[in-house]
Amino acid sequence: MRFTKWHLIALSIISALALSSTISYIVLNKKNQEYELSSTLAEIFIDSDRDFRFYGFKGRGTLSNPYVIENLHFFNLSKTAIYIRDTTKHFVIRNCEFDISEKTSIVFQNVVESYGVITNCIFNTKIGIDISYSADLAILDNSFTNFSYGIQIKESTLLNISSNNFVDSREEYVVLKIRGTCIHSIYSSYTSIENNYCYNTSYGIELYNSNNMLVSNNNCTENKKGIIGERVPYSSFINNNCNSSDTSMDLLEAKGVTIRDNNFGKRGIKLYEQHREKFLDYTVENNLANNKEIGFFVNVQNQTIDEEQYGQVFIASCFNLTLSNQNLYYVANGISVFFSENISIINNTCIENKQYGIYSVFTLWSLFANNTCSNAVMGFFITFNMNSTFANNTLHSNVEGFHLYNTTWCLFTRNNLSFNQNQGLLTDRFCENLTITYNYFIENQNYAIEFIHWERPAHGNYVHHNAFINNAPQFDSQCSDIDYWGEWTQDYWYDRLTSEGNYWSDLGGYSYYVIYPGRYIDPYPLSSPDIWS
Repeated sequence: MRFTKWHLIALSIISALALSSTISYIVLNKKNQEYELSSTLAEIFIDSDRDFRFYGFKGRGTLSNPYVIENLHFFNLSKTAIYIRDTTKHFVIRNCEFDISEKTSIVFQNVVESYGVITNCIFNTKIGIDISYSADLAILDNSFTNFSYGIQIKESTLLNISSNNFVDSREEYVVLKIRGTCIHSIYSSYTSIENNYCYNTSYGIELYNSNNMLVSNNNCTENKKGIIGERVPYSSFINNNCNSSDTSMDLLEAKGVTIRDNNFGKRGIKLYEQHREKFLDYTVENNLANNKEIGFFVNVQNQTIDEEQYGQVFIASCFNLTLSNQNLYYVANGISVFFSENISIINNTCIENKQYGIYSVFTLWSLFANNTCSNAVMGFFITFNMNSTFANNTLHSNVEGFHLYNTTWCLFTRNNLSFNQNQGLLTDRFCENLTITYNYFIENQNYAIEFIHWERPAHGNYVHHNAFINNAPQFDSQCSDIDYWGEWTQDYWYDRLTSEGNYWSDLGGYSYYVIYPGRYIDPYPLSSPDIWS
């Protein structure tokens, strides 16, 4: 009898725990149809078809008569409000309100054999809807506010996310893993994201490693970033309106992408591809930045573009193309050149661009001349360029003037680099055989020129007949040349043929000038800053 008694007690405890794991204590207030939590756990947990009947939801779970979860108000919950997985029954969640500040309102996991609709719900919650390993869900006409993620999608397909309002997300805070994103997708496919409104959020629509996505007719306004697509092959971005403070659209590795009839506000598009051939599959048509057309030139040869008409310009896999007389303001990058040869970028103005005035990647035998770039993070960002000339450009009031990365055999001459917040010209990684001559460096707050040799020893750079005037006032030298490899690169701070160096405004009475940290000197400093005479 003792064994039977304790056996029954144990069964009772187990049964109670099992019941509490499904729903701890929910009181139905019939007057206002609210579920009110009074313990630490309150969730509707459905992980089989019969659970819909257990909760007494009306309907039969068929496509014509789905189970209906409606008119519920969840608040003060310590766990997810509704969790549905592994069901084959069709269902609708509608007219519900979720006030769950630090939890997730609805989770769908492995819902692949049924069709579910979530509509006319209000979410005031950290994560509104979390979808993983699921298909055939429609999220329509809902409102989201105060969220870290409005809708979060992982490894799902055939979703329809339409006509939702996302307003006033939480401010991004990386330490607390707060993102502030309206719609976030990773490893998903064949999903339609249409007619959604994203206002005053950190991020509008984020897609990562997702293919064949349709993003159309969305309005992303007053966001930090509007649309982000990284590794999103064969996706389409059509007729969206994005006006964001940082960039309206970020695109990385998007083979076969279509970008058509979008208005990208004043920030335009930030774009990067690692392989030339991917650009050949792009379709980019009728897009605007600053109410002017975005110029997109791929595989173009022997063409001159000299009429001022573009708000932003991309050049990829082109040969013998000339771009001139463009005025490019405020966009992420004014002019971007990728995988091209014999390009001439002449007499353009790039002002107050968010990132770079002119961005050049894998460009050979090209000329960048008479351009003005100001008030950007970098006036020029030059990476993997060879045998190109940068002449008579004016780079002022940027964070950096020229930033060079893995660039060789280039000539920098007769440029004016002044009043930049950091360096006038900075080299990074492996840069060699650069000739820097007849340039003015005036009142840059950091070093006028800073060579940083991170990689194997370079073959040397040549710096002579420049005027260095009042740069790096906090340092003892206006220029820096450091080799972190451990074997000294041989740079030359003078002309070896004429034995003439550079003008230094702080030379004083010395007969030579020391380049920080002291490995190099200019043994033949010039006495006059009039280097162009």
